[in-house]
Amino acid sequence: MGFASFCLMTAGCATADLREINRPVPAKLPWADMPYQVMGVTYYPLKDAAGFTEEGVASWYGPNFHGKLTSNKEVYNMNAMTAAHRTLPFNTWVKVINLENGKETTVRINDRGPFAKERIIDLSYKAARKLGIVGNGTASVKLVAIGPGKDGETVPSPVPVSYTYNRVSADASDLPREAYAIQVAVFKDPDNAARLGQQINRGRVKSFDLQGEKYYRVVTGNFADFDSALKHRDQVRQQGYPKAFIIPDN
Repeated sequence: MGFASFCLMTAGCATADLREINRPVPAKLPWADMPYQVMGVTYYPLKDAAGFTEEGVASWYGPNFHGKLTSNKEVYNMNAMTAAHRTLPFNTWVKVINLENGKETTVRINDRGPFAKERIIDLSYKAARKLGIVGNGTASVKLVAIGPGKDGETVPSPVPVSYTYNRVSADASDLPREAYAIQVAVFKDPDNAARLGQQINRGRVKSFDLQGEKYYRVVTGNFADFDSALKHRDQVRQQGYPKAFIIPDN
């Protein structure tokens, strides 16, 4: 599963996020559907969950992650009905059916993962307990997307989507073309940002507001596809900026 932490490079960085984008947004992440890379594998989040079904192995996570941030910036609560999935949109409600004992429950996706081979969903402790898989740790399950949810919603959407086809994952061909850039660093001092922007090849400075304060982002490049951005990001990291990451360029 994935956890997020915001990094201002003028003051040092916390643990790196599994996703490419890591900035604190109270409710919705505007870049939540961006591709991201974990252990050399690139994942392409789905734009919607209509018709989604999937079968595989479920696992669960509990006390070690309780109280930490999930990938959509919520605080993980192991006693809530939530789960992590690699590509389903955040706030999608999913029916999870335990194929080994027939039990079923409904969870809301608010995190990314699991990234272990063959596992398709990481359940909260409460959801795993309802499905009877806490003791064994894993179980064979079927996932059926019910519909989109809203931030803070505690019950599934009352109107199911139409299950017309099976879509396990997405690849780059499913996604609209978007522009990406590499964020090298963020400063509060515009002069420091300007100096670094002049030192970086194709560097430029973009200002943004965060919680009522103005910051200055030093970025480089403009790429029409995520794979090209990944290659350039790796080059920038090798040039002495190990925390550089990919952002939308808009």
